[in-house]
Amino acid sequence: MKKNIKINFCDWYGGFNKENNLYTNILKQFYDIEISENPDFLFYSLFGLEHEKYECVKIFQNGENVIPNFNECDYGEGPDYIDFGDRYFRHNNYFIDKSICRRNITEDYCNRRFCNFIYSNTTSGEGATLRQQFCQKLMQYKHIDCPGKVLNNMSAEDLEPPNGDWWKSKLEFLKKYKFTIAFENSSSNGYTTEKLVQPLQSFSIPIYYGNPLVTRDFNPKAFINCNDYDNNFDAVIERVKELDNNPDKYLAMLRENPMQPDFDFNQQAKFEQWLINIIEKGNKPFNKDPRDWDKKYYKLKMQDLENENKDKSMECVIYKSLLRDLKRSPCLGRIDFSSKNHSFDVYVNGSGVPEKQANWMREYNKYGYTIEKNDTNVTLMIKALDDVNITLELRGKWELEKDGKLMEHWVDFASLVINGKEILSQTISVWHNRPFIYTMDVKKGDILNLHAEWKQHETEIENN
Repeated sequence: MKKNIKINFCDWYGGFNKENNLYTNILKQFYDIEISENPDFLFYSLFGLEHEKYECVKIFQNGENVIPNFNECDYGEGPDYIDFGDRYFRHNNYFIDKSICRRNITEDYCNRRFCNFIYSNTTSGEGATLRQQFCQKLMQYKHIDCPGKVLNNMSAEDLEPPNGDWWKSKLEFLKKYKFTIAFENSSSNGYTTEKLVQPLQSFSIPIYYGNPLVTRDFNPKAFINCNDYDNNFDAVIERVKELDNNPDKYLAMLRENPMQPDFDFNQQAKFEQWLINIIEKGNKPFNKDPRDWDKKYYKLKMQDLENENKDKSMECVIYKSLLRDLKRSPCLGRIDFSSKNHSFDVYVNGSGVPEKQANWMREYNKYGYTIEKNDTNVTLMIKALDDVNITLELRGKWELEKDGKLMEHWVDFASLVINGKEILSQTISVWHNRPFIYTMDVKKGDILNLHAEWKQHETEIENN
């Protein structure tokens, strides 16, 4: 007899089916599933904040270029190369099976249409702009078919799925083309989506922009990688022309196995086991978000007063005022230090760190630097008082202005140096939902000298 478990889903895209999805279908094989508003396990994504109201084990699903916030979730998955024990599962954007390696390529593949470009997003992410520029530049050489909403120049009739299966319909469409423009919305380590995989499945050579570490999984001889040309589009286009006009070189690339020899085709099975291990541990959330200890304290005090049915008007006014002030914090971003070791303790000092903030960091075992308005850099010295694994997290913030405007702040980290070693290979933009995370092992008595430099940006967003 199967064990009964209560689960729920929230903050997913429109049309998400709680009864029929990857997670429910996996868990149904091993458990009797009950969709409940009082779940033991909550699966949430990035399209909302409803998950904040639940008190249970929370598992963050990531189909986009967003790193799990382990101050909010107990477990998370995604494409980033993060080491966080069994709390994080790293995998590609979706699971790839061995069928992608079957290559029965004939000379007829040279006699197809030149290239396609299928996109509907024009502005979200730097890649959305770059791919339009690249397409228009390549079109000076030869016509490119654009059946999507962006740069549309042909009917999308060939993409219409006969049975509602858009995935299969797109694969069949790509098979008609020698090349496919395959640009991610953004370039980030580990983040590779169907934009690369689908052309490879359809025997169309991808012209790829995105993940700088893409060749950890994918064979560099099987596609045109803009990273190999420092994203110089003129050089990339010369490579496209070379393959287009040389059948032998084109077929040689097309016949290459798309995956690296050591690629793990068992990711889905390992992912299923990861989920089962979470369930078997039971509804036992981790201690999270010590940064917001004061906010939670005020909320709990208000709840206690309500439960005790006391004359609480004055105290509630005080707590609500404190919560309002916290919500309207001038904090534009954070450089935080945490550890998987709950006994973690460090001493922090540095330029620009107020004494009261240093005391707060020592008191609550959560250490870091709050980026204030007009700040551009910070230097910190961190001394470890135990053997620990430190996680450094750079994150942007939301801010509610006094006039009611909700501002989203993001920070471009241009430099991050630890003990003389430059950690960033390029400028990293971080938002609230897109932090930068770096982990390191330190020994008792180790001193880390950290210097960070950044630029700040902000934009007004709709306040619901």
